[in-house]
Amino acid sequence: MGDQEAEKLIHAIKLTQKLRGSVTKVFTDLSNGQTSTKEEEKEMLGDLQKSLLSIHDNLSDLEKISQSLPSTVHQTSNNISLVLLDPATDRTQLPSQLIHAHKWTNKVNRLADYACQALQQATLRRTNKSQVGPGLSTKRQRRMPPVAHNIPARYLI
Repeated sequence: MGDQEAEKLIHAIKLTQKLRGSVTKVFTDLSNGQTSTKEEEKEMLGDLQKSLLSIHDNLSDLEKISQSLPSTVHQTSNNISLVLLDPATDRTQLPSQLIHAHKWTNKVNRLADYACQALQQATLRRTNKSQVGPGLSTKRQRRMPPVAHNIPARYLI
């Protein structure tokens, strides 16, 4: 039983390498695809189509064989729990810090979504002077920046 699984795994690795080679060939062909005539362009498109079909076949073969392989990773509800599976970090505080940072990031993201929804629903209006009250101004007085020509002479020496 173990030999069959090992053979399937080796076959899956070979299929993955073949798929990577096919994808590399497509990108290489596309990067070298400077053509001047329509015949060369048609030939390049034919080669590209053959390469893409090869990728499709390799990917479907890999998917078929991967479904027959047993899963070695426990199914979890979220990916953050996979941090705890690393034995190298058992003696450090890194996994707990990562989980804590992940929770805070999710919380900040959720609160930002709430704020975005609230701001989209509310219309922002400026207040009129009549709403503030008589004699009160909503404008601030502008303060002059300190430059040499508006500073009193007694402060210059």
